[in-house]
Amino acid sequence: MDQGEPRAYAEVYKNLRVREQDDALSAADRKHLKQCEAFLSEELANALGQTDHEALEQMCQATRI
Repeated sequence: MDQGEPRAYAEVYKNLRVREQDDALSAADRKHLKQCEAFLSEELANALGQTDHEALEQMCQATRI
C-alpha cells in the first residue's frame, strides 16, 4: 500500500470490507481499512467533483454484500 497505487488500494479495500462484514478484522486490518478509505475517497471525490464523504458513501454502498 505504500506505493500510492489506487488500484492496489481498491483491491485491499475490497478484501478488507469483505472481512469486516464477517467480523474478521484485526486492529492492524482496521487501521489499513481506514487508510484505504481516506486515500480512495479523496481520489474518487477529486475525480467526480464530490466531497470525500459523498465518495466514501458510494464506496461503502458498492462493497455491501
